[in-house]
Amino acid sequence: MSESFRSSTFSGRITAVTGKPSHGIVLILSVTALVYGLSLANAFVWDDWILQVGNPVYERFDLRGILFGKANGVEYLPVRDLTLALDAWIWGMRPFGFHLTNLLLYLACLAALYSMVARIADLTKREDGAAVAFWTTLLFALHPLHVEPIALIAARNTVLAGLFLFLSVALLLRGLLDRRNLPVGIALLCFVLAVFSKAVAVFLPVFLIVLLFFVPAALAPLPKKSVVLLLFTAVAAAAAWVHSVNAAETGVVNDEVLRYGASSRWLALAKALQIPFFYIGKIVVPWPLSVDYSITFLSGAMLVRAVLAALGLAAVITIAWMARKRSPLVTLGVAWFLISLGPVLNLFPTYPVVADRYAFFSIAGFGLACAAALARPPFRRKAMVLPLIGVLALWAGMSVFRIMDWRSDIALWESAIAVDPAAPRTNLGLALWDEGRFEEALAQLAVDKQKRGTHYYSLYTGRFLLMNGRTKDAINAFRQSMAEGGDAWKETHLYLAQALERNGEALASLEQYLKVLDTVSVDPGGRYDQGAREGVARTRAPFEPRLEALRRSAEARPTDINAQGELAQLLYAIGRYDDAERQYRRALEIDPARWDAWYNLGLTHMRRKQYAAAVPLFEKALTLKGGDRTILNNLGICQMHLKRYREAEQSYRGALERDPGFFFAVFNLGRLYFLTGDAPRARSTFLDARALAAGDPALQSRIDNYLGQLQ
Repeated sequence: MSESFRSSTFSGRITAVTGKPSHGIVLILSVTALVYGLSLANAFVWDDWILQVGNPVYERFDLRGILFGKANGVEYLPVRDLTLALDAWIWGMRPFGFHLTNLLLYLACLAALYSMVARIADLTKREDGAAVAFWTTLLFALHPLHVEPIALIAARNTVLAGLFLFLSVALLLRGLLDRRNLPVGIALLCFVLAVFSKAVAVFLPVFLIVLLFFVPAALAPLPKKSVVLLLFTAVAAAAAWVHSVNAAETGVVNDEVLRYGASSRWLALAKALQIPFFYIGKIVVPWPLSVDYSITFLSGAMLVRAVLAALGLAAVITIAWMARKRSPLVTLGVAWFLISLGPVLNLFPTYPVVADRYAFFSIAGFGLACAAALARPPFRRKAMVLPLIGVLALWAGMSVFRIMDWRSDIALWESAIAVDPAAPRTNLGLALWDEGRFEEALAQLAVDKQKRGTHYYSLYTGRFLLMNGRTKDAINAFRQSMAEGGDAWKETHLYLAQALERNGEALASLEQYLKVLDTVSVDPGGRYDQGAREGVARTRAPFEPRLEALRRSAEARPTDINAQGELAQLLYAIGRYDDAERQYRRALEIDPARWDAWYNLGLTHMRRKQYAAAVPLFEKALTLKGGDRTILNNLGICQMHLKRYREAEQSYRGALERDPGFFFAVFNLGRLYFLTGDAPRARSTFLDARALAAGDPALQSRIDNYLGQLQ
């Protein structure tokens, strides 16, 4: 029997199940709508509350904020943000409308995937292209891992990116196979929409290298293929640059993530090699599913696992490539699967390390490879099709139950803890807090503080105390939260500032409000910054009379360095750093030999994160003052921010030569070793710092955050 006849026989059996092949997508969309339609009854959950609900950019349909800013305070994804703003305009902040849009986008995504696979099948001259497209799309549509990007409104970017990516490939192949340039141009536009729906879509040009290999030269000669690839690569590179700049600005990707090994490329590679097999396991057996997997890839026999993973990947790639002539669809499916995982291999540390939604694109490749294999002769019999339908029915049922886990925050996080009792409790605690169950919330947060040293228990204890009028105790709790890692978050500084303001400590409160504006962290809709700006305006007001008096004194005595210095110091204290810089420069015009003026001028640049400008000013202060431990420590901090680690180490050691017991130089030296991946010296130095911090639990807790990552 010929291969073409066998394929046609299989296609015929598919037709018996689905009706005419052209009706296959209608059946898929109907079944999918029935399964995922239950999500329409769900509430907002998790990041929806943080990034979307109450976000003024969406509620006011702030087109400028969407196109020229980070609407949710984290990412620049204007395509996603436009759809959210439209939902807010049409529905208000009612979850039903947002969930309906997610479902409709997913159905459109399935139609685009069906079209893409059909085009790829045409390219490889498969006579059973409709059958391959049907099974690929159905496997993709009903997979339980897709519940997360559908049920979580904040994950809409994943579905949108899938829609535009699948359309892009389908249109590109249409243009190449029909020898028309217009579809190719529209395909490029779809790719632009994809990369500004979700950053991970930048993987497409790498896949196109493989795909274009199968396009005959008669349809697209090498120069045309090169131009196409160059255009898609240029879009991907530009988008990657935009997303990387924004990630650095918002702290999503940070050199000092409290996860040891972030700076070690070898450890990152070992982790990346293992992650594809995690997703293979979850795709094949999607149970149990969790919103937060407590899994580490860097413990135990890490090296053995990494080597085995590398060998396994090499074997898969080799086999797929060897099959390129006999089963090109399998080769393309494997290529899509592996390449689409590239951006989510955690080579640059982000949180979470793995997630259900990260597998969204790779499942399309998995489905294509499986569907192509199912069209081979051994699987053409009805006896092989029925078990597959049984698996799909099981997946549909699992998806229904998984949707129920997403009905509310409490249900979501309770399901995560049911899967893994050792999973973090912080999100459950925050969900209970939002429900007004404060004592239950604090109990959950206390568990995570004990196990993981998180700052949330102290933060929310402070909020609880503040609500009950115990302002001084609340201030102590907020300061403890700062020491436990909360100083990296705008909200912690904001709550501390509000407590200090209520306690009548205007200058200390102002300092914390200013730190909110200085801190790089998630700030959905700019809510924390807006509260900080209002707080700055309130707490600065009492200093205006004194500021005006010092300004008059400085103007009346233009050659008096003390008068200029006093004005500069107050300007610095109330956060008017530009004015303080000008005033210190006036003081230096009077007396260029004043080391303290050079030092304070350096501080104004350091406070504005202008580290390169601060370095020569601190160095000038050192030449005038001689070895000073505080100047050397601040110089080291600037050099460390500039990644001049060897110079920073010399500065810290210089400070310790002047004072071996100077805590901050020891602590910062430990951070330097942590950042550069020197675990033994980092651990030893942090232990020295902890001994110096005896009697100060807040400082010791800060050190313990690092030591916990070095165990």
